[in-house]
Amino acid sequence: MTNQAGIGRGYYTEADFQTLTDWMSHQFASRNVHIAQTYFSPYHPTHGVGHYGCDHPDRKPNPGMLLRAQQDWKIDLAKSIMVGDKESDISAGLNAGVNTTVLVRSGHAVDEATTKASAVINSIADLPTLFQSWR
Repeated sequence: MTNQAGIGRGYYTEADFQTLTDWMSHQFASRNVHIAQTYFSPYHPTHGVGHYGCDHPDRKPNPGMLLRAQQDWKIDLAKSIMVGDKESDISAGLNAGVNTTVLVRSGHAVDEATTKASAVINSIADLPTLFQSWR
C-alpha cells in the first residue's frame, strides 16, 4: 500500500507506476516472495492535478487501501501488523483497526515520544528480531 502523489502531481503516469510495480514484483518472485496485490493512491489533496486533487479515502492516513485489502483478501485487521516508514502509515493502520503497528526509521527522523506505533525499528531487516521478541 503506497501513496503515489507523483502520479497526481503529473510527475509520472499510472502506467509508469505499473511498469515499476511489475518489475518489483518480478524481483521479489525471483527470490520466492509473492506479492499478492499492490494498492496505490495517486491522489493529493493540495497538489493533485484534475481529479487527483482530493483527499481521497485511499490516501494514507485514511484507511481506504487497507479496508479494500481486508475485503479482497478476507484479512482480520485486528490480528494484522502494519509496517510503514511514515507516521501516516501508522495512522492508516490504526484508522483501519490494526492493533499492532511498526514504524521503520529508514533514514527518517522519528519522534519516539509522540509516535503512535507499537514499535520503532531502524530497518526492515530488524523485523524478524522484533517478532521473535514478541513471542
